Amino acid sequence: MSANEHIQALEELIQAKIGAIHTCCPGRIVSFDGSLASVQPDIKYKAGDGRVIDFPVIVNVPVVFPASNGGATSITFPLKAGDGVLLY
Repeated sequence: MSANEHIQALEELIQAKIGAIHTCCPGRIVSFDGSLASVQPDIKYKAGDGRVIDFPVIVNVPVVFPASNGGATSITFPLKAGDGVLLY
């Protein structure tokens, strides 16, 4: 194997591993009880065999609303099924 082939193989491995890292993703509320939500991620998983699969619903997700002033001031709003959220 040549040096260029080693470099290409290493780059492909790194890209595959980076592609499997998810630091945050969009999602949709399935249900919300006032403090915890069930959320369906809005991204798909591509299996090694090429199949594209939905991620499972994530349950018991704590909901965080925007806050400032050391937490003394916050904004809250009603959430309902179908609302978009950011999972992180």
